[in-house]
Amino acid sequence: VASEEGLVATYRDAQRRLLRSPADPRSYIPQRVQTWCAPASYALASLLRPPFAPSDVSISPRAREPVRVGCRDAAAQLLAAPQLLEDFDFAEMARSSGGDSGGGDSGDSAAPGAPSAVVTASLRFTIEAARLGAAPGDGEEPGLGRGLGRLLLERGPEHLALSVPATAVRLGLGVTCHPAIGADIVHMHPACDGADLGASALADFHHVCRTVAELAAEPGSDAGGVWLNVGCAVVLPEVFLKAVSVAINLGVDLSGITTGNLDMIRQYRAETNVVRRPPGDGFTLVGQHELLLPLLRMAILSKLEGGRVA
Repeated sequence: VASEEGLVATYRDAQRRLLRSPADPRSYIPQRVQTWCAPASYALASLLRPPFAPSDVSISPRAREPVRVGCRDAAAQLLAAPQLLEDFDFAEMARSSGGDSGGGDSGDSAAPGAPSAVVTASLRFTIEAARLGAAPGDGEEPGLGRGLGRLLLERGPEHLALSVPATAVRLGLGVTCHPAIGADIVHMHPACDGADLGASALADFHHVCRTVAELAAEPGSDAGGVWLNVGCAVVLPEVFLKAVSVAINLGVDLSGITTGNLDMIRQYRAETNVVRRPPGDGFTLVGQHELLLPLLRMAILSKLEGGRVA
């Protein structure tokens, strides 16, 4: 990872002290550095686990270091196409900080690892989505998830039909996004507006609170709605439990709801906050998502009026 290797600090120091023309691309080898990332499966992952001995339960110092696997290692298989994570153009960094001569501002006021002149398309997109979610247009609902969906529909990227936020907004359905501020790469950039991010995320929490309250059983019925947590171990279970607390404190009876946690392993927070603590009935289904979710979908369709399983 480029920012992890200290490239930004090194090049800024060179711009300030050593380069006669820091804004000239010819002053740099390399001129530009990019970091790409992709989820991967490593067939030899079991060999990378810390060595434990019966008499020693401490982890060796090297076991805490990041795992480095060569990209040509046949045991490493990409699970999705690589995506651009960081994009550093060092000459552009110098121009943006007024550094066309050695005595210019080094740009140290920018967030670490996020030069103000270099914002990738994905960062711009997320920042703009937060702005749209915080200040929606006439007749539009606020929220980061809805902002993402509206921006996707506006830009019309390839594979738009596969986008959950875009499809939800197009169909008038609810979609929310719950960022943990400081956990995403976009939060490091100076252009990320905390007011927009916070306002749009808070609006989405209010949407969740309303949705949870609507899970209550209708008068004369004992059966309420269903809430499923699929694969989220921390943030969404916490958001859901807080929304349950809001509904109960406002007098909503959630005793008829059904909750389900679907994951490949049992996670403490999802088990506790989704299955055990809320009122009603809670269930846990452990298995691969690519198997459980299609099976669940077909089971639901088969129970719907007129539903058939082909």
